[in-house]
Amino acid sequence: MLSFLLDEKAGIFREIFIPDLPNFGISQPLSLKNDANNFAKLTEEIINTISQKTGAKIIDLFGHSFGTLVVSRTAKNFPEKIAKLILISPISRTALSHLNAKFVNLYFVLARILPKKQRAKWLRAKFAIKIMNNSAVKNPAKKPEILTKHLAHFSDFQSADAMMETYFSAGHDDILSFANEISVPTLVISGDRDNIAPEKEAIELSLKIPNGKFVEIAGVGHILHHETPAEVSKAIVEYTNDNMSK
Repeated sequence: MLSFLLDEKAGIFREIFIPDLPNFGISQPLSLKNDANNFAKLTEEIINTISQKTGAKIIDLFGHSFGTLVVSRTAKNFPEKIAKLILISPISRTALSHLNAKFVNLYFVLARILPKKQRAKWLRAKFAIKIMNNSAVKNPAKKPEILTKHLAHFSDFQSADAMMETYFSAGHDDILSFANEISVPTLVISGDRDNIAPEKEAIELSLKIPNGKFVEIAGVGHILHHETPAEVSKAIVEYTNDNMSK
């Protein structure tokens, strides 16, 4: 948990909770299928725990890329606990409709046919991580820094099979199919050079969500919160701070 001062004049502080994605970091994979629906149920449990321990009645919920599939489902099913929803580089439509995602799909198809002992090594292959990093990051100056983070953390999974379940969910689930059921105010942020989750689909999503708002970050791709952290942070703070200062 981190604490930040958002607005000194208004005296607004925020506590920020960043849980591990199941199967990554020190978190074990779920005993159920490791997909967006089950992660959303787990997120509801985490929110309830936070509420019980902090007394917070509602929270703002944030997700990036695959995380948007999770938090959008949480907000749809659990709106009474969510003040505002922030979706960065959302997977609006099934990701497999895009050329770059098709490469990733081939990467995982090959993993599926490998012997179990070789599967994890293949999924941690540095060449594939480098290709995906090159596609996702559009700021040349930021590519080496972000690649270092991807090499350190993308392969930090506990179970290769659970990793493949999560990937399958990322490639076959979407948000647009239920976007009109998301009742909480929602900010959608997208980079105009995102070729994994295209900006036009993010705009479409923001229009379909009843209380949606869209913000474009120019000149960046799918990892925009690493490429332009100040701009993304500013958009989030202004959006979440709006209600609190009134």
